[in-house]
Amino acid sequence: MRRAIRHTLAAVLLATAAAAGTPVSGEPNLEGVYAAAGVNPDGSEYRGFVHLLRHGDTFLVSWIFPQTSGEAVVFVPASVGIGIVSNGVLAVSYYTARTAGVVVYRIEEDGKRLAGRWTVVDDGGAVHTETLTRLARAVPQPVEGDPPPPPRRPNLIGKNLSL
Repeated sequence: MRRAIRHTLAAVLLATAAAAGTPVSGEPNLEGVYAAAGVNPDGSEYRGFVHLLRHGDTFLVSWIFPQTSGEAVVFVPASVGIGIVSNGVLAVSYYTARTAGVVVYRIEEDGKRLAGRWTVVDDGGAVHTETLTRLARAVPQPVEGDPPPPPRRPNLIGKNLSL
């Protein structure tokens, strides 16, 4: 059973990669993982990650936020969306388990920074801010002689990870 799941997952990943498009001429490549920093409706700040994946002329967007579970940090998918780029702006409609919204990002620094304004359906018409900063594409390699960090995997058995 596990083997079938792995093969199915591999097939989905390959199909997604094959379906990925290329940027339109003059448009920066926005694909990648971004650090997100924003302000919630209650005025508190939040931090997380946003993954942008090109799919033809659109982008599949997912927001992921860290949560602590005992001593472990678990990354929880919070919302997903689909977006398009037009005139230096990435516009994304998204939904969560409880609401739906829209975010508009001004593309800055050739796609290394996205300055956004967002709203959700049930927030009385308020607009909030979020900034995305692209993370390095290369994973840093350990320095010679540094011991590797110990593996830490959260125990997700019995946890509800659905949106």
